[in-house]
Parts: sequence; C-alpha cells; structure tokens
Amino acid sequence: MDLQNEKCVLVIDEDLPLGIIANTATIMGITLGKKMPEVVGANVTDKTGKEHLGIIEFPVPILKGKLQYWGQILQLVVTIRKSWILGS
Repeated sequence: MDLQNEKCVLVIDEDLPLGIIANTATIMGITLGKKMPEVVGANVTDKTGKEHLGIIEFPVPILKGKLQYWGQILQLVVTIRKSWILGS
C-alpha cells in the first residue's frame, strides 16, 4: 500500500447528537484499523514521555454532511476510486 497516496475521510450526519457523532467516528476509526492494520503506525512518545499506541500513518478528516447527499457522495467516491475502502 502506498500510504503517500491513500486518502480517507469520514462523513457523518450533522443532524446526529454530538455523542453519537463522536461514537460513530470512534467506531469507524477502530474498524479502519482492523480492516487496514498496515496503516496503524508505531507507538509514539510525546515530549512528556507518555506513550501513545499505534498512531495512524495518514490524516483522516471528519466532516459533517446531510444524510440526503450521502448517495451522491458515495457515487463520486466510487466513480473516482472504483472501490470503497471498507468494502474492499
């Protein structure tokens, strides 16, 4: 996998309650790590000496979106990539 060219974004329904949005993003992040374990990097240590486990190798922005547009967003992704990251 060419991590320099990998792109990933989470689009979550903006009308959901904040707690559900946070939970959804967390669960999707865990699922991404399970589906693509090679993107989970090495542990890192911050300047205070605290270790953080398996930081991902590329950014994953979390965007809000209206549910009514999800079909269009998905079609665009499929058209561009011809595969969906969690469906591969």
